Amino acid sequence: MRKKTAFGTEFAFHSGRSAAFLLLALSFFLQVSTPDLRGADLPAIHIASDGKNAASASLGETSAEHVPSKSETPAPPASQASSGESSAASQSETGGQSTAGEAQTVYVIPVETASFNGIVPGKTTREELHKLFGKPANSQKDGVGKGIDLEEFELEGFKAAAFHIIDGKVYGIIAEFPEAIHARQLAKDLGTEHIQSVFLTDEKGTIKGEIFPEIGLAFGYDPSKPLGKVEDMANAPESIPMNTIQIIFQPVGPDPFLLRAETWVDVDPKRAHTDILQALRLDPKNEKALAYRKVLEEAVPELKNAKLPVSPQENAQTDAPQGQSSPKTETGTEGSAAPKTADAQTAASDGSKTGEASSSSDVPIDQLDPPSLETIGEELADVPIRQKKSDVSENRPESGTPEQNAETALTPEGNAKGGSLPETEKEGAELEAPGIRPSLEELEAQVQAELGARSDTPENEAAPKADEEGSTVLPDTLPPAFPADTETDLSTEEGETVPEAAAEIPETNKKTEAGSADEQAPELPPASAPSVPAVPEEKPLPPTLDAIDQDPAQLPQLPDQIVLPEEPSPTGSFRPLTPKQKAAAPLDLPSDLNAELTQLDPQPGQKSEMEDTAPPQLTFEDELFEKVEYLARNQHTDQAMELLTEMRKRFVDNPFVLYRSNLLEGDILMVSGISNAEQAFLCHRRAAEQGENLLESGKSVHGRKYPLTLEERLRVQRILLDSWLGIAGDIAVGPWEPKTTNCRKWLEKISQLAGEMTQTLEKNAPDEAVRLRYRIAFQSLTIAVSLGQHMEQTPYAEAFLNAGMEMLKNAAHAQEYYQICMESSLLLDDTATVSLQREEIVLAQKYLKRAISMMEQVRAHKKKSSTEETFLLSQLYYHQGRIFAFQAKKLEKAAGMTLAQKNRKKTDLHAEAVKCYERSIPYLMEVIRSKQWKDLQLLGRIVNGMSVSYTETHDIKRAVILVKTGIYCLEQYVQNHPEEKMCLRIPYRNMIRLLEFQGDEKLKAEYQKKLQAILL
Repeated sequence: MRKKTAFGTEFAFHSGRSAAFLLLALSFFLQVSTPDLRGADLPAIHIASDGKNAASASLGETSAEHVPSKSETPAPPASQASSGESSAASQSETGGQSTAGEAQTVYVIPVETASFNGIVPGKTTREELHKLFGKPANSQKDGVGKGIDLEEFELEGFKAAAFHIIDGKVYGIIAEFPEAIHARQLAKDLGTEHIQSVFLTDEKGTIKGEIFPEIGLAFGYDPSKPLGKVEDMANAPESIPMNTIQIIFQPVGPDPFLLRAETWVDVDPKRAHTDILQALRLDPKNEKALAYRKVLEEAVPELKNAKLPVSPQENAQTDAPQGQSSPKTETGTEGSAAPKTADAQTAASDGSKTGEASSSSDVPIDQLDPPSLETIGEELADVPIRQKKSDVSENRPESGTPEQNAETALTPEGNAKGGSLPETEKEGAELEAPGIRPSLEELEAQVQAELGARSDTPENEAAPKADEEGSTVLPDTLPPAFPADTETDLSTEEGETVPEAAAEIPETNKKTEAGSADEQAPELPPASAPSVPAVPEEKPLPPTLDAIDQDPAQLPQLPDQIVLPEEPSPTGSFRPLTPKQKAAAPLDLPSDLNAELTQLDPQPGQKSEMEDTAPPQLTFEDELFEKVEYLARNQHTDQAMELLTEMRKRFVDNPFVLYRSNLLEGDILMVSGISNAEQAFLCHRRAAEQGENLLESGKSVHGRKYPLTLEERLRVQRILLDSWLGIAGDIAVGPWEPKTTNCRKWLEKISQLAGEMTQTLEKNAPDEAVRLRYRIAFQSLTIAVSLGQHMEQTPYAEAFLNAGMEMLKNAAHAQEYYQICMESSLLLDDTATVSLQREEIVLAQKYLKRAISMMEQVRAHKKKSSTEETFLLSQLYYHQGRIFAFQAKKLEKAAGMTLAQKNRKKTDLHAEAVKCYERSIPYLMEVIRSKQWKDLQLLGRIVNGMSVSYTETHDIKRAVILVKTGIYCLEQYVQNHPEEKMCLRIPYRNMIRLLEFQGDEKLKAEYQKKLQAILL
């Protein structure tokens, strides 16, 4: 399972579910369709209790003869005290509630197997089961398979109850309710709502239930209503509601803890590490837990010395004198010994392999240094020839026709981000017929009319979006996503075998290009007078690439942990008393005055004037919005929209909820498709208008206005930033012209507001200020790049470079550092592509050198690089060489030069390109030999593109090897995509020319036949 967050860690934990566990938890659903019963009486199910009973007995003890009555209330867990250990209070994707309270406390839950009517899985024998319930209604030897006997009983309060027996002991219990019960209501009635549960899914990712790892208890959801009713979601904001039809018991084992660790790893690595340690405590030889622990501790070194939290019961047990037990030593804690069945359960699980992306170096974060820009851009400037628009390809060669790619894609390729840039807009392009699509002015007027018509109602106010950091959010659609048909889409599927011929090309030494750190990020030009920075003056081309300054990076001393700001010094009445004040006598009021003051105290039940006028505390309903995002992220957009509608109805008096719901609706519409750009724009524009009104006028509740608190103001501003980014993204992909002017207006507003927010955050939360500046710079530059060569992107690129440098310096750990380098390099590669289209050669080289420096640093510090990282590094060097080849092609139209001068200059430029390719080829062949790269078409085009410069430098042998390798990749691709056969036309022609030069007429005739076959 691979997860990715904006600035958090990224790991490749592949969850291999235990076969026995899934067999028990998911295989016995009975198809029923019954209403939700919130007030249903529950049979006697016990999670834990003090004293000697079946729930609290340990595995090695004899089960007590305790049969609770039907009306007996389930006792809460034996340990509900806080350990005092702080953690990030983030809600995971599981169905249970977050275990973090206001103080962000992690509860230490004792590990104890839950009992069912006195039956403890893993302990109660078959004889004890029969003694309690009598003779079974149905009994089958090996009824479940794999040596598991099945016995069914008719019990009061249940539709069915099945017991799985292994070696004479009850291993699992599956009890079916006569009618569905709300999962959250059931958890509340059983006293398990404080335990963090985790979803159980099948191979298709469909949610089948949830399990509470500490007690071995699982809920089985009604398969006919996998996501519950939308109305229930709005009425139960604490979690996604599920209709529970079965409850399942089994001994506590390591697999549920590892499953929950996977859901925590991106949000809170510390909690994930605690679950991994608990799994190892239950099964010290569990291979999956050992692998997870190694990966996580390498990524977050401060966890290496962490220990499993000890519950109060264990502390009491440890502190008690020898031979004397503490008052609560009889709880069913299984921390010291796992049940025998857990070993079998572990043996049945499939060992998962950790992904390449999760490997990180032992080098601590204080040994990493972000590369700098001091020496970047000090090279390469050729004859300043302006390129005609007709000579520039549309951003990506693969998005055009084969004729546009004819000259072996001499315009830059797409990057490895999994998307390509949209086609470059043309100023004055023909618009669609009037009346088909409204203009931006018409849409603006529509929003103003809607808000004006409802100005007296609270429905035009909405809620700020929760801080995205550390929480689960929708896939990032703003800036708009690149088209999915790009040829640079990263993939991990196994590719086809490529002949080893290209291995003859020698590998050159690779150098990391870095420098000193930049200064502070520049401010974007104000809205009133936007300034366009001049392109740096181009300098003469250096004789060789070796002339480029490549000083090693200076490694700063970065903290292992982020240090929070100290508390402010005491002020006012909280200042320390002076010696004179300490020596002063206490205040002694006269009795009559004291009586009069006493009369001023409010009587019990009496409200003071301050209570009547106190501003209402409105909630942001973060958990409900997380559920909407969860539904949209899992392709349930219709249900997500329905839930938003229900939320608007329920929270009609909460302006924050209405505000945020408009933003989220716009995001969901854009995720659904670009065709929804108009509706998305309206939603984002409404949210922006509501946010501006909230900041200006305050919140309106029941017709009264109240000022926003500082925290509320910051959250409203965050939502307003996202709304403006949404508007700019909608315009960038929408049908409205002129795009550049309209987008620039919104980007300038975003820059101004982000600057004000960072100034506020720098006083109390400087780390948050750095992250906000980086996020806004990243998204602003992505929008600017998506607009193509007509958008001046220099100010946004410079702001991003400086914000990225600060973000690297503030990285919390090595894994986050690597992730920032990866996503920054992808964006800088796109930025260099557009700069080359604008013929800003120096800037294109500058951005590529920064990206190369970061990726080389990642490769040097990680034990093993992923295939994506290796391919990106290869592509960056390839794009750097294509800049030289691009300039060589432009010389054909240069004036004032003799033919001999042009030829010599072209040869020199292609020689510089070959030096870049020599650095790219070893990485490219590493990707090919790994057989894990899916996009063979992209590989073929890159290798074929390199052959041009080798031909121009008269290295025909290597050129033939490269073209042959490229043809092999493309032929393998065409076998699965015969409609794309024209992609072989250029490589075949190149091979024919090379063979003609070598005089190989026989082989030349073979390729001529292949060329004729695809042209027919």
